[in-house]
Amino acid sequence: SVLFKLIKKLLKLIKKLKAEAKAQSSSKAAMSSHREEQVARLKHELEDLSRQCYFQRLKTSTTISEIIQYINSHVQEDPLLNPVKDNPFNPKKSCELL
Repeated sequence: SVLFKLIKKLLKLIKKLKAEAKAQSSSKAAMSSHREEQVARLKHELEDLSRQCYFQRLKTSTTISEIIQYINSHVQEDPLLNPVKDNPFNPKKSCELL
């Protein structure tokens, strides 16, 4: 798939950057650290992409219907739609007429 091709390209790029970093002299420490940062960033991106390859993709049409079904089945337990009638923590108020 497209992700696997991208992962292969990233692996090749990481190997190339590592080889270039080793070939650089110690006088170019700033460039070397920049290359190391690039390698670290690409490794992180590679890990993210490889994790995404294993996610199960679902069609939106099926997930939307499942979400609507879940919402409808849990309407009675929703505190925003059905707030608590009597709050036990509020002090009892009594009306006194003078």
